[in-house]
Amino acid sequence: MLKRIIPYILLILAGIILCTFFVIIIMLPAIKNRDFLLLGNKINSTNTITNKNKVILPDPLITTVPTNQQQINRKTKVFVSDLDPKLGNVQAEVFLIIYGDINDATTQQYLTWANDLIKQYSQLMLVWKDYTDTATNLTQAIHCLDEQDKFWNSTQNIITVAKANTALDYTKLSSAGASSVDLETCVNEKRYQAMINYAYYNGQALGVTNRHTLFVNDAMYSEPLTLEQLTKTIDAVISK
Repeated sequence: MLKRIIPYILLILAGIILCTFFVIIIMLPAIKNRDFLLLGNKINSTNTITNKNKVILPDPLITTVPTNQQQINRKTKVFVSDLDPKLGNVQAEVFLIIYGDINDATTQQYLTWANDLIKQYSQLMLVWKDYTDTATNLTQAIHCLDEQDKFWNSTQNIITVAKANTALDYTKLSSAGASSVDLETCVNEKRYQAMINYAYYNGQALGVTNRHTLFVNDAMYSEPLTLEQLTKTIDAVISK
């Protein structure tokens, strides 16, 4: 009986080995070149997602985050990279992270306080994170302006354009010194779509549920804060 079934067992094993061999042969070029797609962008051999040769995000499938993507100053559980729009002291004791949607009224209010808060606190770092599942051209424009180091001094113009709820006014958005041509090119390319998507899903993982959530280091504030409440919160962290 055993002698009869041995050929069949060997035949099955040979089939498994052959199939495995063909799968490896087929997948090897893709594995070698890391030509996978994630959120519309390629993951390259340096373990980073790129868009137009610009590093956008660390490959979430790789446990080692590239050096230039590592969190600047680990004051918070929120991942902060060199690519996030930031304002302030990189060695700050307090990280104020806005998880917001530029079309949200409370988020707009927070942004109007940004520059004054930085002037008031030398130990403060402001970080912008997108929290929207319907990214618009204006969402893209935030990062395109930041690419030119013009986001934080263009917040009032951005809010004005958001409230107008019309086609993007590139002249208005670039009035703080940005190149309107470069801005429009960047927006049309959707250069930061992967980063916007990543921030949204990362926000969900952190428990963010609305479009105007603040993190003060590790403390999350979902309900809108007044300026007085926010400054008291920052003061409390600094005084520890």
